[in-house]
Formats: sequence, C-alpha cells, structure tokens
Amino acid sequence: MENFYTYREFNNYAQIKDVTSITARVYTVGNLAITSIIVETPKLIGKTTIKFPIKYKASPFVTFQDNDTASTPPGPLGINWTNLDSIEVQGFNGGFTMLVVGAI
Repeated sequence: MENFYTYREFNNYAQIKDVTSITARVYTVGNLAITSIIVETPKLIGKTTIKFPIKYKASPFVTFQDNDTASTPPGPLGINWTNLDSIEVQGFNGGFTMLVVGAI
C-alpha cells in the first residue's frame, strides 16, 4: 500500500493579484489526480485566472467551498469552464477552497 498513491504540496505556486496565499495539495492514484487548492484573499477579487499546480489530460471536475462564509460578494460569483491547467473566477470575497479531480 505504500506505493498506492503519491502526495505533493505546492505553497504559493502562483502569483495572483489580491491573493495573499495559494496552497495546493495533490494526491495521485494511478492516472487520477485529486487536488485541493486553498486560496486566501482579504478583499473582493475581480476576474482572475487560477492556475492548477499540474496539467490534466482533459478538463477536470472543479467544485468550490467557502472557507469562512465571507466569500459571498455584493454581486454574482463567476466560475467559468475549466481548462487543462486553470479556471477563471470572478467576484470572490474572502478565502475559498477548490477541489479539482481529473485524469493526468
């Protein structure tokens, strides 16, 4: 079982305007990658592209979780379709976590 999966952590792997930190934890099992990305921001972020720490073979499944009930902005949230290595978001107001699952 010790070689069943691999784990990697990426701290502040991308520079994003108005984001104070971005951390990713990547678990891989065979050709499947499960990535948790924690984004911390002290204020409302505009249209922003968030890079994944790894590249996927096909567009991955992405879901968002509000970390502290502060993500609710005064306007609508924008979550665009995923690319192989990023997703575009808009209107988040505080920290949030993304879960990204896909083939690598």
